[in-house]
Formats: sequence, structure tokens, C-alpha cells
Amino acid sequence: MNICKMNKIKKLSLTLLTLAMVLGLVLTFASPVLALVKVSMTGAVWTTDSTGETVNKNIYEAKEDVYLNAGPDNKNKPGLPAGKYYVQVTTPDGDILGKTLTASVTVGSDGEILLVQLWSILYRPSSGFTITGYDNTTNNGGEYKVWVSQDSTFPNNESKTDNFKVKSNLGTIIVVKNTHGGDAYFEFTTTGGSGLPDGFSITTSGNTGLAIYDVAAGTYGIVETPWSGWELTSSSVSPSSAENPGKFTVASDSTVTVTFNNKAKPSYPTPELPTILLFGMGLLGLAGFITIKGRTR
Repeated sequence: MNICKMNKIKKLSLTLLTLAMVLGLVLTFASPVLALVKVSMTGAVWTTDSTGETVNKNIYEAKEDVYLNAGPDNKNKPGLPAGKYYVQVTTPDGDILGKTLTASVTVGSDGEILLVQLWSILYRPSSGFTITGYDNTTNNGGEYKVWVSQDSTFPNNESKTDNFKVKSNLGTIIVVKNTHGGDAYFEFTTTGGSGLPDGFSITTSGNTGLAIYDVAAGTYGIVETPWSGWELTSSSVSPSSAENPGKFTVASDSTVTVTFNNKAKPSYPTPELPTILLFGMGLLGLAGFITIKGRTR
């Protein structure tokens, strides 16, 4: 083999080695990036009514009427990946109006979700996520957005969404009960109807408790029933300081908070039996002493 040919072979080997090293470096640095890139989830979600007969119904009379379905885009495509899912309802801009606290919705091997009522599985942020339902949208068109994902942060490429509208422009009454001196059970009577029951109760925990009602626009009243051992110290209506819990106005798409503050009345200890006996003996002794004293005179 002549020198020229050998030099060409060396150059080719060096070139191939250089390319292999460059490719190795590219793969080394690209692998973590590629690992972060996830393919969008399959399937679709949509809303329907309690019959499930209307596919992708988008306009409802009330928030309680909205049910969730999910499955394949069509018969030739897969549904959602099997597993446990989180669900949330937001404004179209993404502000949370209600969410599940855990991945509580199950998708089986068929990739479907069948007739899940959103109102019953979501918890409202206005209640500190302690009361079921979802809050009113701030969207002027009454529009909401439902999300389904196996990730509680709902990343776009790992979520399925659908928009829907609710016709009724309800207001919301939030009743807050604060106690000082312990926890207790309290009852209330109301006037106004149209979503507010004739009476309801709140049991406090950690010196506070609340109830939430979606109501038609109108005038309402809430009165606390006097309760043994407790004293009502103050009550208020927000945002209007000119109104009081006995009569206040709720407008469409508005939230009114009614607050009642109570403190426990001081309780006096019940005398124990030995104390009562000693006190009684003392009285008898005193009476006997007075009687004997009177006779000696």
C-alpha cells in the first residue's frame, strides 16, 4: 500500500472518529431534553346532561346540570389513557372555580368516563375547598372550562379540556360563623327562598364554619337562632356595610358574605356531692346552734 493511500485511510478514520464523538456529545446533552418532551394525551372530553344522550352539549340551565364524559375522538382512535384523573373547572382564562382534591375519577381500559356530575366531585375555592360545587364564572358570557388530567397541575399537553356555558346568572351567599371560646352547633332561619333553604345549620370546627348557597338575584334574610351557652356579639354583610343579615340584596353574578360572631357565655361549675353534703351539714349545724341558743335564754 503506497503512502498516499495510507494517508487517505487515516484521514477517513479520523473524520469518522470525529463524527462519532460529536454524535455522542449531541446525544448526551439532548437526552435530558428529549426526556422532558411528552406526547399529548389521546382521547377527548366533553360535557353532557344527566341522560348522556347529547354529545358535547355546551349550554345548560344550571351548574348542577353539567356532566362529564370522555373517550375516543372517534371509533378509530384511542380514548384517554387508563388511570386516575384530576378534574377542575375554571374560567376560560384559567382561574380555578372548582377542583377535585384527589385523582378521584377512574378511566378504565376502554378509555372512557361515563356521566360524572361535575357539581358532586368538585370543591369550591370560596369555601377553602371544603364544600362541593364550583363558583360562578367571571366571564361575561357565562362560560366555563373543564379540565381532565393525571397531573394535578394540568399541563396543556397532558390535559383534555372542553368549554361550556350556563344560562342562569345566579348570585352566591356565603354564611360564615366565627366562635370565641370553643366550637358548637348553630341553627339559622331564612327568608327569600330561590336557592336559600328555609333553615340550615353550621357546626364550627377550629372556631369557624361556613355554608354556601347559589341563589337567584333578590332580597334575602338570615337570622341566627339563639343558642344556650352562646352570645351573638356581632353580625355583618359584605360588601355592603349599609345592609344587615336580616335583609340584604344579592345581584346576579355577585357574592355576598354574611358573618356571625359568637362567644361562649361563662359557665359556673356544678358543686360536687361532697361539697353539697358538707354545706348541708353546716347549715344543719348552724340551725341547731341557733335553736339551742334560743332555748338557753
